[in-house]
Amino acid sequence: MFSLLMSWLGVTGTIVTMGAAADTWLVEDVRIKLSESLATQFRSNPAKWFHSVETAFTAIFDYFYKWRRPELSRIIWRGILLTYLILILARIVLRTFEIQVPAMEKILVIAFVIAIGLTLILQVDFNLLLRRETYSDTPLRILIRNKQFAMSVIMATLSVTLYTFASIMTAHGMGMTFKNIAAITFGSGIGVPAVVAISRVNDKYMPVSPLRAIASSMIFIGLLALMFPSAANSFVVDFEKVGPLILATVAFNIFGDAISLLETRWVLTLSRGLPILGILGVLIADLLLSGLIYLVLPGISNVNWVNLISAIKFQGSEPWIGILFWSTFFTSFLFYLFVIAVLLLRLIAPLVKFVNKLDDWFALYQHPVRLITVAMIFVETVGFVIYGLLCRPI
Repeated sequence: MFSLLMSWLGVTGTIVTMGAAADTWLVEDVRIKLSESLATQFRSNPAKWFHSVETAFTAIFDYFYKWRRPELSRIIWRGILLTYLILILARIVLRTFEIQVPAMEKILVIAFVIAIGLTLILQVDFNLLLRRETYSDTPLRILIRNKQFAMSVIMATLSVTLYTFASIMTAHGMGMTFKNIAAITFGSGIGVPAVVAISRVNDKYMPVSPLRAIASSMIFIGLLALMFPSAANSFVVDFEKVGPLILATVAFNIFGDAISLLETRWVLTLSRGLPILGILGVLIADLLLSGLIYLVLPGISNVNWVNLISAIKFQGSEPWIGILFWSTFFTSFLFYLFVIAVLLLRLIAPLVKFVNKLDDWFALYQHPVRLITVAMIFVETVGFVIYGLLCRPI
């Protein structure tokens, strides 16, 4: 019961903090859209009502998750995408050469190191480093003082170092047979087209700040850990057995949560203009895709599926993995909570006008976020109460 109370306080605090920030920031056009979603009739046109709610939610979502530092965000997203791509390519190479897949933690660490190395190489200014074009006549003593030149040297050095480290680590784990060396060499070679492919991904497909996505994922994981303390304690036990390598599993799942944020935003945008049945289909697709994004990692990192299914139910030998699984649905949870709260307000909003003392604070068109924040707290409180009653020992 104490853990449930702490989880409720955590979720409520998060909603209040986000609501207060949004209420302060809200620009006039977004405020109008949000107010209209509260005033739009649901019965007369459910699809129109949903679209108005989705537009308001997306505006608030973009405020919290928009890029603040474009260059840094681009680097992190490339690293995240490369880790998944490297894992997929590694499984292809291992299957091609009929080599046994290493333990999950080891293959994740190797993929992570390679992804960092390849990401760093994308930051190198080769024109400046190799004396091409306008830099061909620049003396080395002047180039040394150039910050961009120095960073290119450092990035290139780190990239080669990490790539070499990953290759040697892989060889050490697999053994130094001719077949294994051929597989490692082939795998290193296909890393080049992987870098080219990721470098061509347009920024418009990654509008979410990766640092903020990672931070929100960690917050939600913390809330789930409070809600399921026994599962969280099992992680501490496994950490003592496996060591720091287990953190690679956590890191990759957090990366998956960031991708899930992108997916949910894309799916919600896709729902615009659809009829009500199409909207329901898109919402179901969002849940399925969020789950699929998580399940992609076990599929390419040699996870025991029986243990995973048990973990999703917070059972088995690794119940802490269930916390990582359910954290993938963070954005979907927020959106559905937002929709239910707005629908609730649409039913009770007329009553607010009769309470003169609260009318100034709950003013529909001046502070719509305040009403929605209170409604979201009410909805999640009811959810926690129901969960507590269902899980209460008989």
